[in-house]
Amino acid sequence: MLRIPRFLLAVTLAAWSFPAQGTTLPTQGQSEMLFKQERLLINSSVNNFDASQFDLDLVFLDNELFPTNSLNLFDNAVISEAGGERIFESTAATDPNNFAEAVSRLTDASGEFIRLVLAEDEIGGLAEQRGTSEFFFFFNGSFPSPNLSSASELASATIDRFKLEVKEFSLSPTGSAGPLAPVHLMAEFTIYGTIIPEPSTIWLFVCGLATLSSQLLRRRRPQLA
Repeated sequence: MLRIPRFLLAVTLAAWSFPAQGTTLPTQGQSEMLFKQERLLINSSVNNFDASQFDLDLVFLDNELFPTNSLNLFDNAVISEAGGERIFESTAATDPNNFAEAVSRLTDASGEFIRLVLAEDEIGGLAEQRGTSEFFFFFNGSFPSPNLSSASELASATIDRFKLEVKEFSLSPTGSAGPLAPVHLMAEFTIYGTIIPEPSTIWLFVCGLATLSSQLLRRRRPQLA
């Protein structure tokens, strides 16, 4: 009489461990897009630039007004209005120190202040910067992965790549000022990584499968006379 409840328990556990129809299992071993911030803007410039080449950085600050520990990501990104490279990446291989620190700051519980900085690529060059808190940085972005829904869940993934892509960049002439011009920049920041399945999901699947296997073996075992 006890076989039926045990069998039903096994089936229930096994079914519970699988996602319902229409959901997606966590991706394992394959990098996917975890987060995208599509509109990083520097416009309405207060400076008139005369350079043709610029440094572009994404800077993490521990304090908006008086930072004591800043971190520059994409420190070697250089852009110009004439063209050239517009996509920059940071990985553990290309930028081991800054990449690891950026991952740590984006996945810890403390809030950062994130700032996009554009500076003339020359000694004493002018600079423009726009920034926001980490909360609004993530709040105004998107989580394309079906397995993530908030910034706090990034800690449950393995981040393996940051990408910064310049979508628009122009220096607009200002009348008779000649080459002097304000700047317009729009960039896109993307985080890629691998989802780590929740231990509870794996444990439920293992328990359900083990219980079901045990019941099948018992039913096949020859009965003693």
